[in-house]
Amino acid sequence: MSLETTRGIVLQQIKYGDTSLICQIYTERYGRKSFLFKGIRSKKSKIHANILQALFILNLTAYVKEGKDMSLVKEASSDLIFSHFPYDIHKSAQAMFMAEVLSKCLREEEPNAVLFAFVRNSIEYFDLMGAGSSNFHILFLVKLSKHLGFYPSAKLNPDEMVFDMKEGVYMPDLQGHLDFIDPVNSQLLDTILNNNYDQLSGLELNQRMRNDLLDFVLKFYSFHIEGISRLRSHAVLKEVFG
Repeated sequence: MSLETTRGIVLQQIKYGDTSLICQIYTERYGRKSFLFKGIRSKKSKIHANILQALFILNLTAYVKEGKDMSLVKEASSDLIFSHFPYDIHKSAQAMFMAEVLSKCLREEEPNAVLFAFVRNSIEYFDLMGAGSSNFHILFLVKLSKHLGFYPSAKLNPDEMVFDMKEGVYMPDLQGHLDFIDPVNSQLLDTILNNNYDQLSGLELNQRMRNDLLDFVLKFYSFHIEGISRLRSHAVLKEVFG
């Protein structure tokens, strides 16, 4: 066992005993890992429990043992001080949703510097984002799928009217099964595919359109990620935006 440092992104937390927390954290050096924050919920703790909110980015010093999933945290502090999303009910709901999606998708206990940088940079951009932030989580899921290995193909020509969720490609018509996105939402998905975060302010979606498109993106994910259709935060997200 050795004392190691790493940056990490908070995904989930559960209570452990009367005063402790176990957190699932996606780290820069070790991939996804469980960390025990012993006594963090007591008044004497030197680490404040409020830094363990969904998608908060931490600097961690912990006792790490090879082959052991759980690591005991010695020190923890915020790596990035957020300006907006912890204090905005809509952004907080989006953060909870994105963190739960990540907790379903990021299972490997192996480092992935490119993926870690993508998630961290996305969170930082999301915090500072103004107009268009209500659609951020949809584009985040689409971009994340590229790192997970099942990024949807964009439309190649105008005749491709529907998106095949099983194959991840656009087709001119239905092809013998029902796992297709209708033409209207297929066009919205293609628009998303051709956008970056800084272009979201120009994407005008009402709540019904946003819900429908997100449902389709999650259905697309469900062909690749087990359990993605059972997200508790999805219902909260719809209620907050509704």
